[in-house]
Amino acid sequence: MGMDATTLAPDAPLPDDVATLQAMVRELLTELQKLRAENAELKTKLDAALKHRFGRRSERRTPPLATTAEKPPPRRDPHGRSPLPEHLERREVVHDLTDAEKLCPCCGRPRACIGEQTAEQLDLEPARFFVLRTVKKSYACRHCDPAAVPVEQRIQTAGPAQVGPIAKGLCGPGLLAHVVTAKFADHTPVHRLAGQLARSGVTIASSTLGDWLFRASVLLTPVSELMHTRLLLSRVIHGDDTGVKLRVPGSNRTTKAHLWACIGDADYPYVLFDFTSDYTADGPTRFLKGYKGYFQADALAQYEGLYAEDRVKHVCCVAHARRKFVAASDAGDERAAKALEIIGRLYAVERALPLLLPPSDDSVQREQRRAREEQRRQLRQRDAEPVWDELSKWLGEQKSGALPKSPLGGAIG
Repeated sequence: MGMDATTLAPDAPLPDDVATLQAMVRELLTELQKLRAENAELKTKLDAALKHRFGRRSERRTPPLATTAEKPPPRRDPHGRSPLPEHLERREVVHDLTDAEKLCPCCGRPRACIGEQTAEQLDLEPARFFVLRTVKKSYACRHCDPAAVPVEQRIQTAGPAQVGPIAKGLCGPGLLAHVVTAKFADHTPVHRLAGQLARSGVTIASSTLGDWLFRASVLLTPVSELMHTRLLLSRVIHGDDTGVKLRVPGSNRTTKAHLWACIGDADYPYVLFDFTSDYTADGPTRFLKGYKGYFQADALAQYEGLYAEDRVKHVCCVAHARRKFVAASDAGDERAAKALEIIGRLYAVERALPLLLPPSDDSVQREQRRAREEQRRQLRQRDAEPVWDELSKWLGEQKSGALPKSPLGGAIG
């Protein structure tokens, strides 16, 4: 029996049939439960939106206080000045008295130097530009007949055919490296970088800086291709993606594009970004073509085409799963704290493992590195597997009591 507006009206008469009245009560309770669930879901979304807009972004949690009598020693942050680096140039400014000031005002005889007081400060000179003028001298033979001897044999010019990293470009290698570092390492927009250069009396248009960056990408393509080749040799690759805004020529609006980041393992510690103007599986499938090994990533659907038993094996990322429980905890569900505590013990297991030895071409050191890797694997299996079992058991127990659309239900799912 469905409820209409007449049934729900406050002044509507109640039916005399007890069964009908019970059915109406059950239907009202079901509707009330549904409204409460929708209200909780909307409140969670509102809290998440407010936290994203105004709250802190860190997912670090404060560990619970130890219940045992033995407390760990407090961490002490270092205070005081750090020593100035020894490799820096030292320039001395010496302050001395004049000959007249050295005379004693009592007896008139010169006073002896009994010591000196020194102080060091870290100083900086602003960027100093200079013009690199390259002169290539040409030599020609005056004895050979110009009509009988080719020009390339009779005349020779010293130096490279192209001067500078960009053909007919204004920038030298040092300035180009500075522009690339400022843009991609320091995230300085080109218009702001143009303003910084202008303070030194050098006027360079933002469009020119953008053209230099494009030319630099062409110059660095062989390096990027070599890094890509070595990255695919890794046994484990970590992948993730992020959306970026793409300016389309002729349009007054930006479109959404994506950067796909891949990080190699300790043997091939390279970080590469692949750019796609869409958000399909074609990007990661093309970039990781031919790779065989483990791929650590989230549950993104665009990665699904990579996975196969004889090619790429998916390794799920605990950080992505943990993030859902952080959101559930921030939404007020106290049950999520247990999952965060268990996952925290997994991280503690990793931190306690012996450090991995750096890669080496020496055969003895390679064997030591493999032995250390095997030791880490055995310790991880011994210490982490029981924690995983506990987490799996807890998830099974909580699944039935958490609403599927609630933050905790979503995290468990």
